[in-house]
Amino acid sequence: MPRSACIALALAVGASIACAQSVHLRTADGSWVEVEARQQQGRVGFTIGADQTDAGRTLIVVNPPDWMVLDDETAPRAAGYALGEHEGGIAAGETLDLGGIGTEPPQLVFEVTDDDNPVDAQSARLKMEGHPNPEITVLEEDREERRARIAIDFGELGPGAYHATLEVTDLAPLANTLELPLSFSIAGAQIADDGQSIALSAGGASFTVRAERRESVIVDAAGVAAYITVQPEDEKHLYVREFTDVVDHGGRDGLRVIEAEVALMNIDGEPVEAKDVGARLSYRFALHADISALVVRSVATNLVEPRTMYTFWGWLPGDGYVTPDGESHAWSMSYDDIGRIGRVHLPSAGADPGVGWISDHFFGESRFGTMLLYTEPRRPTIGTGESVEMSFALTPATDPEQVRLVAEQLVEEGLLQLPE
Repeated sequence: MPRSACIALALAVGASIACAQSVHLRTADGSWVEVEARQQQGRVGFTIGADQTDAGRTLIVVNPPDWMVLDDETAPRAAGYALGEHEGGIAAGETLDLGGIGTEPPQLVFEVTDDDNPVDAQSARLKMEGHPNPEITVLEEDREERRARIAIDFGELGPGAYHATLEVTDLAPLANTLELPLSFSIAGAQIADDGQSIALSAGGASFTVRAERRESVIVDAAGVAAYITVQPEDEKHLYVREFTDVVDHGGRDGLRVIEAEVALMNIDGEPVEAKDVGARLSYRFALHADISALVVRSVATNLVEPRTMYTFWGWLPGDGYVTPDGESHAWSMSYDDIGRIGRVHLPSAGADPGVGWISDHFFGESRFGTMLLYTEPRRPTIGTGESVEMSFALTPATDPEQVRLVAEQLVEEGLLQLPE
C-alpha cells in the first residue's frame, strides 16, 4: 500500500455511536490522536492515513468515557493479599509462594489497584493447567478509586502442590493484564474413586501413589517414581498389580496415615494369588503436615514355611548422586554397593528438582545408572507369618542440604530411624 493511501472505516454499531462526539486512534508509535468524525444516516465515518497505522492495524476508541486514560500501557498490580489471618504485600514481578495452606484452605483475597484506569474485576481468573479454574468472587469494585478486592475459593481442589497464574485486566483501551504467578500446596490425602491411586501432599510437596508395577510412588515435582520388587525363594520376581483395600486413618497431631493391601503379578505381568506364591504385600504411607516428605513402609509377609525373601526398592534416576559427606558421584554403570549412609541426593539433569532418598537401609547403584535400596542381609530367612519391612522417605530437593534438613525433621518427629 502506498504511504499516501488512506483507510476509510464506516461503523454501524448503534445509536450511541451515531451520536459520536470524538474518535481517537492509536498510531504506530503508540501515541493517541483524535480524528475528525463524520456522522450520516446512523453511521460514523472517519479517515485513517496508512502512516497512522502499524502495518495496517490500529486501535480505535469512539466516545471514550471521561474517566478513561487512553495513554495507559501499564497493567494493574496486586497491592496485597490475605489468606485467613495472614496478610502480606506483593512486590512487582514477584512469584507469590503461599507455601502449605492446610487441609481446609481459607479464602485467598487479593486487592488489585491501577494508577490510571479502573480495574475490571469481572475479568479476574486463576488459570491452573490441568485443573478447573477455581471460583472467584468480587468482594468490592471501586471504579473511582481504581481498585477491586477479589476472593478465590480453593474448596474444590484436592491435596497437591499447585502452580497457577492470577490474571486481572484494567479498563484501558489496551486491556492491560496483571499476570501474577502463584504457587501453593494443600496438605492431605485423597483416594481416587477406583481406589487405585492416592494423591498426597505435605510441607509444600506432593506425591502420587499408584497401583502400578513401575510407578508405585511418584515424587510429583521431580517426575520420578520408585517401585518395589519382591522375590520369595523359588519364585520369580513379584510386582504390584492392584490395591485390594485402601484405608485412610485420617489425621492426628499433623500426621496423616494411609494403609493399602496389594495384589501381585509375576515378572510376566500375570496375576498371582497370595496363597499360590505364599506371600502378601502391604503398604503404609505417612505424611507430616510440616515436612515435605512422604514416608513409605512396605511389608512383605511370608505365608509358608521358613524361606528367604529378597525385597528391594528402585530404580530412582539422577544426574549422579551426592552422599552425606557432600561428595558428588558419577554412576559406575554397575551394581555397586554404597552402604547404610542414611540419605542420598539425586540431582536432576533438567529444570525439575531432584530427589532426596532417606532410609536406614542399604543403598546401592544399578548397572542402569539408578539408585536401589536393599535390606541387609539381602535375602533374609523369615519364618511363617513373619515379614520383611522396609521404611524410607522421599522428598523433592534441589540440593543435599534440603535432604539433610528433611531427614532431621523426620527423625525428630519419630517417623524414621537413621544410622548414627
